[in-house]
Amino acid sequence: MFGRGVFGSTGPIEFVAHAHHMLKDPALQITWLSKNEESKAFEDAFLANKRTNLFAGLDELYKAWGDLSEKGSHATINAICERFIHVEDDKNIEWRMNYCGVEESSWAKQIFSILLILLKLEQTLFKDYEARLQFDETLLRMRAELERRKLQLRQNLIAKYKIPPPL
Repeated sequence: MFGRGVFGSTGPIEFVAHAHHMLKDPALQITWLSKNEESKAFEDAFLANKRTNLFAGLDELYKAWGDLSEKGSHATINAICERFIHVEDDKNIEWRMNYCGVEESSWAKQIFSILLILLKLEQTLFKDYEARLQFDETLLRMRAELERRKLQLRQNLIAKYKIPPPL
């Protein structure tokens, strides 16, 4: 879904950034829709200087985009070799490949960080379209329930993996 390898691509973050960017300048919709025919205009509007252009005002999403660009497993021989482990007992040596490449604790924390990024994407889109969405009572209830569940999950992870409080 995110990052490279295990997580797919950073596309969802970029899609939200594109939508947010086009709201600031609706003329960019033509550039976005013509990206195959007018690739230079698309690159200038959406790809060049991403931090100050595409992600202007979206600092958390830019950081998440950058972080996820570097996380996940990469399709190199070194990355594959790093995931092989061997388990020995008195009679056998067994080779295993850790598919995700990390221990459960790290995996759970990374998945939770992806959840937080997805929530930030939702918050960005909600804020951009709040004039219309604020009247949808079902949506507002769902958002409140999601926030409650996020907080509960955070507490569960802290307890299960004995995560110390930040300094």
